[in-house]
Amino acid sequence: ARVRSILLKTMVCGDKKTPVMLPHSSRLTAEDDLPRAQSSIYETIGRGDTASTILTKVAHRNADVARACLLTLDAEALESAAQLIKQASAVYFFAAGLSALAAENALMRFSRIGKPAIFHRDRNSQLLAAAAIRPGAVAIAISDSGRTHQTVLALTAARESGAKTIAITSFMESTIAKAADAVLVTPTGYAAAGDEPLYESMVSKFGQLLTIDVLYSLVAVQDYDTSLASLQRGDAFIQQSRRVRQ
Repeated sequence: ARVRSILLKTMVCGDKKTPVMLPHSSRLTAEDDLPRAQSSIYETIGRGDTASTILTKVAHRNADVARACLLTLDAEALESAAQLIKQASAVYFFAAGLSALAAENALMRFSRIGKPAIFHRDRNSQLLAAAAIRPGAVAIAISDSGRTHQTVLALTAARESGAKTIAITSFMESTIAKAADAVLVTPTGYAAAGDEPLYESMVSKFGQLLTIDVLYSLVAVQDYDTSLASLQRGDAFIQQSRRVRQ
């Protein structure tokens, strides 16, 4: 009930409903591993779309993904992941491309409540950090397809180093999910792993951002007073930095 409450407060509501693909669990083939050619400018945007129709399509697609998170994100998996983070000495994030935006969001949020968080944009630095992780830490890998090679490699290295592992992915039977102690499943905008377009849509990444916000909130409420005190201390410094100097 607590997780569903956080999800409902975090998600964005919309009126128009369009199909959103839920997690795909079929076996992958060699053809699945090849991204399909780009057939549109962005999502369902066509040649004849106007500013009004583009705004409507993008807004409703984001709302659809938020609603779909209620179906794909499992409350028990979220509770399990939150416990791993709460007990961890530090949290390492591994991600590439636009998935790195979710990692950077997580870095800021967890750091603000006093949980040491580490994320390197450089992929090689991620691998080096993963190999040096000590037991007691937790590693979180973010990959929509679940098969981004260096992200999978980093999570695997972290697990071999003794860290607990969490995967945020749209495909529950993906390689990255199999290397995780807890799997958080986000909605996907395409039919099967490997079928994603060559461009990276922010719509599918919105599910990752929402998942991070829910996970952060769940960790924070487990020690509410301490988390709130940390946020308030940080707010004082942020306010100072925003003052206009005469």
